[in-house]
Amino acid sequence: MSETADNLNAVNVYFHTIPAKTREAAAQVTDWVRWWDSTGNPSVYWFSIPDAVWDEARNRKHAFDLANATTPAEVAVVQEVAKTGLSTEQMQGQADRRDPKTGNYIIPPPPLVPPWVVPVAVGAGVLGVVLLVLPRVVRRVVMPVG
Repeated sequence: MSETADNLNAVNVYFHTIPAKTREAAAQVTDWVRWWDSTGNPSVYWFSIPDAVWDEARNRKHAFDLANATTPAEVAVVQEVAKTGLSTEQMQGQADRRDPKTGNYIIPPPPLVPPWVVPVAVGAGVLGVVLLVLPRVVRRVVMPVG
């Protein structure tokens, strides 16, 4: 979690230190601040930061860089770096998850059921079975039949 938190904090610093050269880039910074306050800030997460949050941060940085480019040559460089630059996953020996045409990260929709629901449901089911069976077992042990 600390590596992703460090990465997110670095992108936040980037957004606050790189001057916006265009109106669209300034709008991207404003959107970033809103997103950061509600979703992107690592202090929002207790146990782990979802991959989708880091992917969204990288996509937002890419959109800012594109909006901040003022010449076709700058746009071309930003697009080329987004598509072919070394990604975090590649540095860790994993497969690259970027769209080869845009350089953006493909973010799957959130699951219909949050991941914490399954263990809680299983635990509740086990607890329910124990509470149903335990009184019968105790009754037979304390008051043996026959």
